[in-house]
Amino acid sequence: MGNSVRVQVGGGIRDREIALHMVESGAERVILGTILFEDSELARKIVDEVGGKRVMAALDARNGIVMVRGWKESTRMKAEEAGRVVEEMGVGSILFTNIDTEGLMRGVKVEPLRELVETVSIPVVASGGISSFDDILRLKEAGAEGVVVGSALYTGRLRVDRFVFD
Repeated sequence: MGNSVRVQVGGGIRDREIALHMVESGAERVILGTILFEDSELARKIVDEVGGKRVMAALDARNGIVMVRGWKESTRMKAEEAGRVVEEMGVGSILFTNIDTEGLMRGVKVEPLRELVETVSIPVVASGGISSFDDILRLKEAGAEGVVVGSALYTGRLRVDRFVFD
């Protein structure tokens, strides 16, 4: 295994040159969000150039509707519809953030994730509200390929040293 670290880069990537630079600099994957819905032609070019497996779509949903521009603007698309759109673009995976539970550490809502997973055939990573190991298990049972844990780690509610990584 050595000393290598796998890195994914996301947040504000709305430019082809930046996306390519990130991948050329060693990022395993770039995470695209807003650009997928505001400039789908450019997004498709990025996917084609770096390869779909190296592009993850960020679908951030509030009340089931995908939001863009830092969660400020609505796409008016349900997460499942947006999932089909980005899958058709050729992205290799989806990062699904449930804005309704993000950062609150009150637990997860499994149904929105399950609906998205049942709609697409690419892997979906879940984020938003994870506050316990039980939440992680529930998301896994709903079909999540992986999870992103934030606030629960920062506050010490979940500790990395209690997980087994393989």
